[in-house]
Amino acid sequence: MILTVSWRECLLLITQLSTLYASCLEKHDVSDVKFKRHFMHNGRNVPITLATSNRVLHNITNTILEILLDEVLGYSLDTIQYKQVNFMNTTSVLEKLAGCTLSNCTNQINKVPETMINLEVWSGSGLEKQHWIETKKIIDAGPLGLEGRFGWFMSTKAVEDLWRRNIVVDHWRSFFLMEVAEKFSQLDQLREIKHMTLLDGQPNKHLCDSEDCVNGVLYGPGCQENDSSPCALMVAGFPDMYLKIIKSQIAALNIPVNVAWIGDHLRKYVWQRTKAKLPVIFFSPEPSSLTANGNFTRVKFPSCQKRL
Repeated sequence: MILTVSWRECLLLITQLSTLYASCLEKHDVSDVKFKRHFMHNGRNVPITLATSNRVLHNITNTILEILLDEVLGYSLDTIQYKQVNFMNTTSVLEKLAGCTLSNCTNQINKVPETMINLEVWSGSGLEKQHWIETKKIIDAGPLGLEGRFGWFMSTKAVEDLWRRNIVVDHWRSFFLMEVAEKFSQLDQLREIKHMTLLDGQPNKHLCDSEDCVNGVLYGPGCQENDSSPCALMVAGFPDMYLKIIKSQIAALNIPVNVAWIGDHLRKYVWQRTKAKLPVIFFSPEPSSLTANGNFTRVKFPSCQKRL
C-alpha cells in the first residue's frame, strides 16, 4: 500500500519531541485509546512494516505516521518496524510493497510483503504505475505534498573553469562543443565506471539490459559505441525509472551524450569526483542531499511547453 497522510501541522510539533513523544497530539481532539491494536494476517500477529530510506524527509513523514498509528489508531509501537529500501530503484520498491515481481503477481494473497507502506515512492514518467495497481497488490493514494523534479547536474567548479575560457557549459547545447565533451568524458575512470554498470558484479550482466544499452551504457547520437567515444559521459542510477526520461531528452534534442547506469554506486562515485575536484555529470532527483550543497549546477533544458 502507498499511503498518503496530512502532516503539515504535526511537522511543526515533531521538532520539539523528546525520545518519548507520546504527547505529540495531546492538545488535539483525539480520544484516548484504551486497548492497543494488533495487525493480523492469517490468524497471527505481524508487524506493520514502513519502508524507509536515507532521505531525511522520508524519515520525518515515517515518524509522523508512526505517531498517528500509535496515538490515533491505537497500534502499539512494538507493532511498527522499518525496512530500508533504495528509493532510486522504483521497481525494487514496488516489488517489496507487492510481495512479488510484476511478471508473477496474482490476485491470491500468499505472503506478507517486505514493506506495507511507503510514503515516498518516486515515480518518473518512465514508470508504468497502472500495471502495478492492476495486480491489486498496491493501492496508490496519490502524491504526498509537493513533487520533486529530475535533472542533469554538473560540477560547478568545471562550469566556472570553462567559463573563464568564455565557454558556457550549463546548457544542453554545450554538449556539442568538443571542449565540453573532452572535459566530461571521464575517460580516466572509464574502467571503474564500466565495472559499476555490472549487476552485482556479474560479468556480462549489466544494470541496463535494455536493447537501448550496449554493455550497460546508453550511447547518444553520433557517439561511438566503444571506450574511445569522444562524447561526454553522464552517470545515472537505475534505468528502470530513468531510462525513458533520459532517452527521450537525448533523442528529442539529438544530444551527443553517453549515459552509464551505475545503480547504488552513484552517490559514492559523484562525491569521490567532487572531493578530488574532478568534473562529473550525473542525473538525479531534486530535492536531494546530493545536489543541495552548492557543488553542482543544473543543466538548462527547453521548457516543458516545448515537449521536454
